[in-house]
Amino acid sequence: MKVVIVGWYGTETIGDRAILAGIFDMLSKAFGDFEVKLGSLFPFFTRRTLAEDAEFYHALLEKNLKGELFESKKIKDLDQAIKDADLVLIGGGPLMHINDLFMLEYALKRSKKLGKPNMVFGCGVGPLFKKRHIPALWGIMKYADKVILRDQGSLNYMESLSSSKTKTFQEKIQVAIDPSVQAIQSFKEAKHFKENKEPYFAVNLRDFPAEYAKSDIGSQVNQKLSLWLKDLISSNPDKEIRLVPMHYFHIGNDDRAFMNRLKFAENIDGVKVQNEPLNLFETMLEFQEAEACYGMRFHSVIFQTLLNGNNYVLDYTEPKKGKVSGFLSSVDSKSFYADRYVNLQSHESIKMTTSSSRFQLDDLGVKQSLSIFEEALRTIG
Repeated sequence: MKVVIVGWYGTETIGDRAILAGIFDMLSKAFGDFEVKLGSLFPFFTRRTLAEDAEFYHALLEKNLKGELFESKKIKDLDQAIKDADLVLIGGGPLMHINDLFMLEYALKRSKKLGKPNMVFGCGVGPLFKKRHIPALWGIMKYADKVILRDQGSLNYMESLSSSKTKTFQEKIQVAIDPSVQAIQSFKEAKHFKENKEPYFAVNLRDFPAEYAKSDIGSQVNQKLSLWLKDLISSNPDKEIRLVPMHYFHIGNDDRAFMNRLKFAENIDGVKVQNEPLNLFETMLEFQEAEACYGMRFHSVIFQTLLNGNNYVLDYTEPKKGKVSGFLSSVDSKSFYADRYVNLQSHESIKMTTSSSRFQLDDLGVKQSLSIFEEALRTIG
């Protein structure tokens, strides 16, 4: 099976890398033997991250990954990849107001014209504050053979844009879970652990991204995070506080830049910034073995929830609409995170009660959600 995967690769976060690992795992389970042509916006960066995660892929697949990169912004390369493909996937991530959304629409339109089956594979929807991108979303829905969204919130967001158009496409739409969960569950099943563990808190923070808010609140949120981090340190003098990045590339905001700014410009002592890049496996292990975790980026929340469970959520996305609340609503039916959650776009200061209790995941529910992907691959491939 020759599979083309396009998306936001080339600017991938650790979370995107987990999505990709999860997709590889699903492809292996569905097809056995497969080859991937991965479209990247910046192939030099993806080449590096693939090399860093190669050992993890090998452990998942029990063989070396077969595939190659191409630059998805080059129409000729994209056309050729689709022409040679048996299947085209938009491989996770958000369908949001980024201009490369037009490339994704083109890829599905092209695959449709050539008679190549395609899928939106575990994507979120939104935010779409810029009106020019909304037609591209409906184009993607039109040309897709199947659409698997990562949460119910994404479907709700589509309906808020146009309930009539959403209804037009409802027969091809299913709701599952983020594909990264497949990779995380496989990691957990392998029972990796650190032999010599020192007590520490693992914290992921990022510079507030303006594209996730309708108003300019970045400086307010960042100051709120600074005050909260100082309080966390002073309240836990016996704990090492590790700032763990989920992104190591300036496009998309390298987390280390913000973390070091907090440490030095804000004169926050008592924290350790993870400046040397961790790969996907190492990041999972770092969150799993922490005494407690605090997460801001979307996939840090997923990692910490599934791998650790004694975690707290700093949600920078839209209240009750964003991807973080969408994920939590899909796994937290008992409201475990009610007092472990704060939305940073609210006017409230960050106040969370610490506890040693841990979240218990409904593994059966997660398994059922992941089975949606495997069934879709088997029926479309």
